Amino acid sequence: SKEHGGYHSQIASRDDMEKWVQIDLGQPQPIAAIELHPCYDDFHSIGPGFGFPSGYRIEASNSSDFQSETFLLHDHN
Repeated sequence: SKEHGGYHSQIASRDDMEKWVQIDLGQPQPIAAIELHPCYDDFHSIGPGFGFPSGYRIEASNSSDFQSETFLLHDHN
């Protein structure tokens, strides 16, 4: 049995609409790895990857407003 859950964005009318998720770790933390888990959905045999963006960036910052010390960790376009 496949595990349900994972990330999917809200349905959009265009595939170039920008969406984002921000996670605040509370204070600077070392990052050894980042794992992305796309949604898996059995509805109408959609399967893995439902709603997962075809292009995305992963950025980190030492400020919650991303105005200082911003780092591009991965760019998948």
